[in-house]
Amino acid sequence: MLEFPYGAQRITIADDPAYSAGSADKVHTYTQEYFFGDRRYTPFSRHGVRVSRDKNEIACCILLAVGGGTVVHEHSAVVVANHCVVAVSRYMVSLSLPRLDLEWAVEIDFAACLGVYHSAKHCSYVSHGEVDIARVSYEGEIIWRYTGGDIFTKGFALSDDCVEAIDWNNTRYRIAMESGQGTVVTSELKRK
Repeated sequence: MLEFPYGAQRITIADDPAYSAGSADKVHTYTQEYFFGDRRYTPFSRHGVRVSRDKNEIACCILLAVGGGTVVHEHSAVVVANHCVVAVSRYMVSLSLPRLDLEWAVEIDFAACLGVYHSAKHCSYVSHGEVDIARVSYEGEIIWRYTGGDIFTKGFALSDDCVEAIDWNNTRYRIAMESGQGTVVTSELKRK
């Protein structure tokens, strides 16, 4: 589960793997349901978002997405001004606060969006995708996308001027925030 303060309110994001659209025996209910991907398939990622004040719920929604599975963790979402941006499966989704209306959704990675970060200096969001790293405008437009030699699963860090990521083969990449140009910093592949 992930929590953010929002003025006197609190935003909570949690996995809800038992949720099934259209089922009458839901453990949790939501006033809004957002589905991303092909509806012929069952969503693998299910993230519930709630806004509350004290013990009173103000708004709630469920994000359902087809594609690579994601779970809620410390980098699954960011709150910037009146927007909650969430990674769910291969999508980056922006919800307005406090009502949780869907502002935009963009397919950010072929496999899964593993994390969402905020770059105040560049007025944008950065996705840590399994296959791609991307910079996205506040309006949901992809500014640039960078693909490495393998999946980005061994490390990710965002600074003011660059993203550093490590792929499955322990290759470290440095990607310029402004241009999206990347360079290999080190490669730890063992030669045979």
